[in-house]
Amino acid sequence: MENLYHIVTRFTRNQDQSIKWLDNCYNSIIKTNIHFKWYIIGVPEFWYTNKYLNTTYIHFPNKPNWKNMCNYYLDMIPDEGQWVYILDDDNQMHPNFGRINKKIENDTKLFIVSQQFSKDDTRIASEENIMVSKIDMAQFCIKREIIGDLRFWEIYRGDGYFIMEQFTRCKEYGYKCQIFPEIMSYHNAQYWL
Repeated sequence: MENLYHIVTRFTRNQDQSIKWLDNCYNSIIKTNIHFKWYIIGVPEFWYTNKYLNTTYIHFPNKPNWKNMCNYYLDMIPDEGQWVYILDDDNQMHPNFGRINKKIENDTKLFIVSQQFSKDDTRIASEENIMVSKIDMAQFCIKREIIGDLRFWEIYRGDGYFIMEQFTRCKEYGYKCQIFPEIMSYHNAQYWL
């Protein structure tokens, strides 16, 4: 069975900037050749476009802490066997994602990957780097079924704590994790790519 990815992107910029950045995000998703549904969270109620295929817009009341948007997705969208991947609106997916998708073993519940951090720097995926300030949201992907009731803390670096806890839970409960050295995303790509 083909892996299904729910790609979750938070709409956090002004509208003009966000549209350009969402175009870039979408183009990076398409280049991966994966089976996906894209969830854009936090769009204003008046805003909608049909130019993105397989996309659901989720309106969020008020302008929340951006971690709330991920939690809102987790609370609202049911488990359909999907992988959950958070793609911030300033990041982009790397075409390697499609190749990594083919390497995921059937019983894997979480995988960690490397990330192009800047033109000259890479965050290398390793077990030692699964810690706050050494891992980014776009370096991990997790099966929805094992997230359970865990939610993002509404603090800066909350993604790092979330990833650390998910990795710890996987090890404690005997869930398989894979770590791939391949680059899967570009960090803050909208600024330098």
